[in-house]
Amino acid sequence: MQEPRTLLHRAHGLLVLGLYLMYPTNARACSCSPPTLDEAREGSDLIFAGRVVDPGYSIGGGLLTGKVRFEVLDLYKGSVGKTVRVSMYSRGNCGPDLLPAGMELLVFANNDEDWLPGPNYWVYPCSRTALLSHATEEVRALGAPIPISSGANVSGPVLVTLASLGVLACTGVAWQLRRWRRGDS
Repeated sequence: MQEPRTLLHRAHGLLVLGLYLMYPTNARACSCSPPTLDEAREGSDLIFAGRVVDPGYSIGGGLLTGKVRFEVLDLYKGSVGKTVRVSMYSRGNCGPDLLPAGMELLVFANNDEDWLPGPNYWVYPCSRTALLSHATEEVRALGAPIPISSGANVSGPVLVTLASLGVLACTGVAWQLRRWRRGDS
């Protein structure tokens, strides 16, 4: 049988370790590494060079989140207009820091339409997204940019609303034609 003092030291050590593991900290480093350029190109739905127009960030609970609005300078993959909103988040050393207006980035984003309709672009913290001035190798490897859509981006809720209005209008016209054919005025 162990001495009570030894048991007390072990219990104290386990208590300290348990509290340390339970207490959240922002000092954790990223445990991921960016994908290769080929993996990033294949795994991204949208790749573009863009200038931050509206950082859109908020800070809460050690989590930095934002729906950043970019002016699209060059488009390498996907289809967007001249501006696009991209969700970004950061915790500790993972993900981007605050992005001031005017900063230029090469952005590798994914579209998650499973949660919300329409384009919902987001950047994974360990993506290949980088300052445009540090991404010359990537820009060269991506090749010539593709044309940027001249129209405005129409999101899912807008499309659903327009489709609903169209169906409603067609139903009204069909109902009126049916009444007219029957001689009902």
